[in-house]
Amino acid sequence: MDPRNLTSAQFEHWVKTDLSTIPDVDMSTCRYIHKFKDGLAIIYVYGKAPGESDEALIRIYAVSEQGYLEIKDSGQWYVVSKEYK
Repeated sequence: MDPRNLTSAQFEHWVKTDLSTIPDVDMSTCRYIHKFKDGLAIIYVYGKAPGESDEALIRIYAVSEQGYLEIKDSGQWYVVSKEYK
């Protein structure tokens, strides 16, 4: 499978797989907003931290031109996975 040509469902699955490794994320509260920006498919993940009542942006994900799953942090993109999971 070429990760640069994922369906929205496949991309969201990869994002959920990464999120499941983060202990402070309550997966049951997450919302996934799909958008295209600057030629990239992006997923904005909103949710609640355990014990919190307000929803907040948790992470921003994209698949790079190389096919890597990346997150945006402090204006920079960082690779979190090089293989589709």
